[in-house]
Amino acid sequence: MTVIELGLITDDGDRPVEPARRPLRRVDLRRLLVAAVAALCLLTLAGSALPVSHSPQRLWSIAFQDGGETFAMGSDQVYVLSSDTGKLTAYGARDGEVRWTNKQLIGVSWMSSVGSGMVLMPGANRTVEIDEPDGGQSSYEFPSETVALDEATGRQVWKLPGEANAVDNERVLLVERADDGVEMRTLHGVRLRDGARLWALPGAGTETLAVGSTLDPAAERLATVSKRGEVKVYNMADGRLVAGAVVPWLGQDGSNESYSQVILESRTLYVESVERGKGSLTAYDTETMRRKWRVEARSYGGFYPCGPVLCVNGPEGTSGYERDTGALRWKVPGGTNGLPLPGGMLVLSEDASDGISEERANIRNTLIDSATGKHVAELGIGTVVWDYSNPQSKPYLLARASQPVDRTSLGVVDPTGKVQLLGVMAPVLDDRCQVANALLACVTTDGRLTVTDVG
Repeated sequence: MTVIELGLITDDGDRPVEPARRPLRRVDLRRLLVAAVAALCLLTLAGSALPVSHSPQRLWSIAFQDGGETFAMGSDQVYVLSSDTGKLTAYGARDGEVRWTNKQLIGVSWMSSVGSGMVLMPGANRTVEIDEPDGGQSSYEFPSETVALDEATGRQVWKLPGEANAVDNERVLLVERADDGVEMRTLHGVRLRDGARLWALPGAGTETLAVGSTLDPAAERLATVSKRGEVKVYNMADGRLVAGAVVPWLGQDGSNESYSQVILESRTLYVESVERGKGSLTAYDTETMRRKWRVEARSYGGFYPCGPVLCVNGPEGTSGYERDTGALRWKVPGGTNGLPLPGGMLVLSEDASDGISEERANIRNTLIDSATGKHVAELGIGTVVWDYSNPQSKPYLLARASQPVDRTSLGVVDPTGKVQLLGVMAPVLDDRCQVANALLACVTTDGRLTVTDVG
């Protein structure tokens, strides 16, 4: 059962619905791939490409206000939320026909999650004023409640206090915070389909949390970490305490030179601690909190599971560590950001602009085998998108084409790293594309949301 992590820990990784979140005083665990579409000649891409077998077919488009509107793709619908009017509209994914509209969402500016029959979003926000060291003040907002709408009708099914921090096919983790927006008061496990409360845990003293899951429901785990490094591991299904321990912990204030951060994958909890520039990574078994291994290493661009290894992005490249033993399997220089793909592949990216242009980042992508670190192919400059919720999804590569002028080339990446060119489409904004069920939705540079058949 796949868990979608939405809040305190992750990564998140490249999520389809990823709005600007309130500032958290911690270092990001997984840096998203800097999405950019840069100048690239279509003929250059075609040099290593397979013959075109399917041209992208534009199905429909609507006017779209980037910044004032957000969108998300479901299994057979595309959702567009207008923060100005408080209106959410569901369109048929293939025909663009309006299925339903909910106009009762004033103040809602983004969607937390779409899937398993529900659309989740923050129902209300609370604003907190912060005193800065220089005597000034700043503010941020945090969600104080979550609303669930039925995907089929747009009807509100439930509204509950707390921010959605993880969602799977059956349940939601809601975190209620104190008025300062930092302290966690209560953690609730809620049934997704009707909002029924399954369990509640006290959140007092918790500084951060991490959620992990595998296809085996018995492996679902929730870990909380206090400011003193007290770790408690719970079963997500019923809130039962599984194990506990105290681990070395340096806090999560990212402004300090010393800090700790944590992720949870399957039955392993990974803790990174950085003290005065030097770091270590430690792996713990979630069922006993016994230490499995410890290595002297630190991340700069993030650390995250990628295939059979734990990937660590550093200032000079990316390394892959054996998950069970911590043994270094491989090290690849150059790529300082990583993006795990289906099939055990990993895209490593680095900025190739050399400061030439500030308008767009030139992100050069290299495909490697995450099990061995072996170089598979150079993907060139562009943006990689795929359906993160589908392990069988094909990765697509979007790049700026010079011929025709002001168009975006679209290609699909096969397991060998070859890019099969599908054709060209209207130019799109950086990092404004999502794919699901062989449909690609993108925001174009001329203010349209377009849906294209790429299957």
